[in-house]
Amino acid sequence: MPELPEVETMVRGLLSRVKGKQITDLWADEKKLIHHPSFRLFKESLIGQQITNIERRGKIIIFHLQPKGFWLAHPKMTGHFLFLESKPDDDFIKEKSVHLSLSFSDKTFLAWSDQRKFSRLEYWSVDDIAQIPWLRQLGLEPLKMSFAEFNQLIEGRRQRIKSWLMDQRFIVGVGNIYASEVLWLAQVNPERPAGDLSSNERKKIFQGLQKMFKKAIIKKGTSLLEYRDIEDQKGEYANYLQVYGRKGQPCPRCQGEIVRKMIGSRSTYYCPQCQP
Repeated sequence: MPELPEVETMVRGLLSRVKGKQITDLWADEKKLIHHPSFRLFKESLIGQQITNIERRGKIIIFHLQPKGFWLAHPKMTGHFLFLESKPDDDFIKEKSVHLSLSFSDKTFLAWSDQRKFSRLEYWSVDDIAQIPWLRQLGLEPLKMSFAEFNQLIEGRRQRIKSWLMDQRFIVGVGNIYASEVLWLAQVNPERPAGDLSSNERKKIFQGLQKMFKKAIIKKGTSLLEYRDIEDQKGEYANYLQVYGRKGQPCPRCQGEIVRKMIGSRSTYYCPQCQP
């Protein structure tokens, strides 16, 4: 699943490629990805609009449109954008699992690829992004928050720390990969109750998360399977993963065996020897 670094990479690419462009047409073959009263209304709402800005909120990509509204793209498991200089043909659509394509007035195109078809696309006709109710339920941005805010959020929480890190109501953008990685960095067992962690352990997680996200953004995210940036290039941060996906391999720190365990219905990788 694209997490904060992958979504931030997409947003930066989109800003360089499609900001300021006018939408002239829209094609889609998988209407279930579009959460709107009807596909016809969704299409009519986007055609003619200009993309004036693009931003990220957690794992959500938000297009600011002119004269009115917002287009939201939630990648979920495998969604990502691809920028194209020419119209995608049938072979490209099939090969890249493209289910939506925007045409722009300068004859370029923006495709939405989603192999597993779990993503969510929405249009909101409101004047202010603060009027979109479910966005208000999202927590703080980890790269913009202070340790004091992080500490206040975690205080007294009984959730296991791995599950707490992935709960978007507290902090946003953390998914399965980076939660496993940051807990390894902090030498914290993923099943520890979040509120029981010492101040030093909390600080290690907080600082590790910020450092890791910044580096992952520089490396354009982690590509393990489907994820690509808008130029269809893999992110390079997979080369820096220490525990995720490494079941049975030696821990890079203590040489103990990395194990995989299901926590909250998600695969978790850690080293029981140095994360007791």
